[in-house]
Parts: sequence; structure tokens; C-alpha cells
Amino acid sequence: MFSFNPDHGTTAQRLYCELEQLPPSAISNPSSFNFGLGFAWKLLLQALVEELVEEQQVEYLERCLTADADATNGLKRFLTLIA
Repeated sequence: MFSFNPDHGTTAQRLYCELEQLPPSAISNPSSFNFGLGFAWKLLLQALVEELVEEQQVEYLERCLTADADATNGLKRFLTLIA
């Protein structure tokens, strides 16, 4: 069913067209003259992903610290009540 082709992009495009039942003419080879936009696009996506990961890490740490503070306050209240 799947054959090995060193040109990964072309194989992925053909597989996509097969799965979506698109005609083979739907595969268009991108122009090699694109002013380096592909490279710039990859850099932009990489920067956005890194920013998202950092935001998620900060939010996670904030939730942990909030939960930690709540647990500490709850423990203090509990100890005050039983004393």
C-alpha cells in the first residue's frame, strides 16, 4: 500500500490527495522562487510555538503555586482549629 519515496513532501501530498479523494492534478509543485518565505514562515511558526510553550509553563507554575498556597493556608487553618 505504501511505497518508500525519498521525496517525502511528494509522498505526503499524494497520500493526502488519495485520502481526500482529490484528483492528481490537485498536487501542485510550489515555485522555487518564493523570496525565502518558506524559511521565514518556519521561523515564525517556531517562535510562536516556543512562546505558547513558555506561556503554558508559566500558567502551570502559577496554578501550582496557587494550589500550594491554598494547601498551606488550609493546613494552617486546620492546625488552628484543632489546637
